[in-house]
Amino acid sequence: MDGSASGEPPLHPAIAPLSFLLGKWRGQGQGGFPTINAFSYGEELHFSHSGKKGTYNAEEKVIKLQSELVGNASKVREITRVFELKDGELSYVVQMATNLTTLEPHLKALLKKL
Repeated sequence: MDGSASGEPPLHPAIAPLSFLLGKWRGQGQGGFPTINAFSYGEELHFSHSGKKGTYNAEEKVIKLQSELVGNASKVREITRVFELKDGELSYVVQMATNLTTLEPHLKALLKKL
């Protein structure tokens, strides 16, 4: 799987264990927070790669991301997103901390690969 047929650079060996993520995923999610009403949403994610090396823990089956910059949200201090692949479906949970709260669940979704 070198990605060249799709116009992407060759897959770097360091991200080979994460290659199951590559492609498009679509599904439904639910959101909420102590300060807002609960809501539902649809989402489509597209994972690609640049051919450069990143970091990951090969022992874990869970991928954890933390935003370094939160645009358009002056009250938001921190956002984390945890992805998990189970039975061919990709789930994630987003937690958010604001100026008034510690990390609290904000979004969760279940996506299927297209």
